[in-house]
Amino acid sequence: MSRQAFRDGIRCYKEAKYQEAIKCFDKAVAAGSQNHYLMYDSRAAAYLKLGQRKEALKDAKAAIDNSPNRWQGYARAARVFVQFNKPDAAQTMVSMAMERLKETEEDRRASLMELEAEIRQLKEKLRLGALDNMAKLPIELFAEITKMLVEDDHTILVSLIHVSKNWRSVIQSIPVLWSKLVLTQRRPKPKAKMWIEHSDGRLGELIIKEACANSPRWPGDSLEGLDWEKLRSCRVQHWDVLSYLQTIGLDSSITSFHCLHFDYDNNENSFSTATQIRLFDQTNPFVNLDQFSVSGGILDVEQCTTQINNLRACSLRNCYLQQGVWGRFLAANPVLESLTLDRVYPPARVSTEFVLELNQLKSLFLGGAVPLDIFTAKMPQLQTLDVRVCWREEVNLLIRHLVATKAGGLTELRVHCCQLDDVVPFIALLRNSPNLQTLEVSNISAGITSLIEFLSAHHPSSSRHPILLRDPQMPPQEVLCPKLNHINFSGCPEVQTGPLVRLIKSRLPPPSTPSNDLTKTPPTSASATPSSVSDTDTPQPSISRIETLIIDRCPNIDGEWLPRIRSAVPFVSSVYMNRKTKYRGA
Repeated sequence: MSRQAFRDGIRCYKEAKYQEAIKCFDKAVAAGSQNHYLMYDSRAAAYLKLGQRKEALKDAKAAIDNSPNRWQGYARAARVFVQFNKPDAAQTMVSMAMERLKETEEDRRASLMELEAEIRQLKEKLRLGALDNMAKLPIELFAEITKMLVEDDHTILVSLIHVSKNWRSVIQSIPVLWSKLVLTQRRPKPKAKMWIEHSDGRLGELIIKEACANSPRWPGDSLEGLDWEKLRSCRVQHWDVLSYLQTIGLDSSITSFHCLHFDYDNNENSFSTATQIRLFDQTNPFVNLDQFSVSGGILDVEQCTTQINNLRACSLRNCYLQQGVWGRFLAANPVLESLTLDRVYPPARVSTEFVLELNQLKSLFLGGAVPLDIFTAKMPQLQTLDVRVCWREEVNLLIRHLVATKAGGLTELRVHCCQLDDVVPFIALLRNSPNLQTLEVSNISAGITSLIEFLSAHHPSSSRHPILLRDPQMPPQEVLCPKLNHINFSGCPEVQTGPLVRLIKSRLPPPSTPSNDLTKTPPTSASATPSSVSDTDTPQPSISRIETLIIDRCPNIDGEWLPRIRSAVPFVSSVYMNRKTKYRGA
């Protein structure tokens, strides 16, 4: 019985029916025989063909245990170890197998010698794979590559020093790689000491998160050895770094900083417990400081006006301005290019002492209550304007002021959750902005339809703005903002399918085929129905097509037209307003 099952197993093995061969060998082993080692060895070979290396190794060991003086089990174990990429164990098994061969078994010996050659090749392959190729690079080149990685992601430094001992020793010997220190709740004190040690105390950027500042006995001696005069950027959350520098007698070092960021914001409008930010009484101004940011603190405006005069970027969020005229602080920084004002108190009246001039300002963000002086400031170089949740009077004052001063350099314009008294000044601002590329008018309830019609150069028949229609400086078919390609009308219930389709059509390139999905008329009301395409609708060659269209929470958009809109606009987002986050279209 066992002999016949064994023969059947050998036949199935030769026919590459390895699963059936294993079943036959199982029967042969169960029936019992004096040559169990052959059955175990043969079954191990079948397992190996199926990639079941653990089962193959068990049968090879069983063959050795059954007949330790036979070579078959050792040879099979050697082949299994080769599959496991263990050349040393495989070589040991081959040697033991060759010791048990008879002198007359030359063919078997030749087969084992071929296996030995295969083992040597495997060993060489593994050796080459384990070589540290980076160790062959010049240290300067290795340092430059590592520096690029660290600049892209500072957290990768910890992973790099665990690659190999050679990498660790080289990285730890290059101080410039340790120039950025970010401290969080995870072991801030040991990390600070490690970074300061490997950077020789010459950190370039220090970032301290709120969780770190709230750790027990912070900072203690964690920052001992840090050369504060070499520090260029300091960003702290809920930690009074100014008081700390005074206690260690290094308050004068702050004047060498290039970037200062204080974040004490607790999302509350009460300033009773807010941190008072008083710069040190220094005779030398902050000549290097070009980035200044305060969030959730009380700022001494008069002191800042005296000592800070070279800012390029300034951000004030949820701040209370104390003493002095805040407009003079901005005027004292003639090279200011980026300004963020978000919930800045008190919103003082427009100063009659002087007119605020920000001649180099290119980016302006306004949110919530802000000092009114900014709405009448001269900003001839303004390119990016972002206004969010501001009072109606302020927004309309700003728009009219920009139109009156002929601010024509806008490339990005965003107005979110604001009420427009009249869309006429807004359209006039767009007319003065031929380089506008990004437009966001979101969460606004009225005036959007007229705005869309004017953007598509199709004036509404029942227009309430006859002055614009009779304006000789705007021909009837002139398209506003010809470079416009990113549009966001999210949260505007007045947006309808017809005007939106006309807007898209007016900015499409000349059609290469007679038909277009957008030429079909959607089944909407007459006032919201796109006109059919004719030769006169061919857009001007200089007009850019719309690349991005966001119309989330616009319930009056016909879902049947979304596939056609998507065929004309590369990226379209149209999300329903309900909480289940259903999406229109596929």
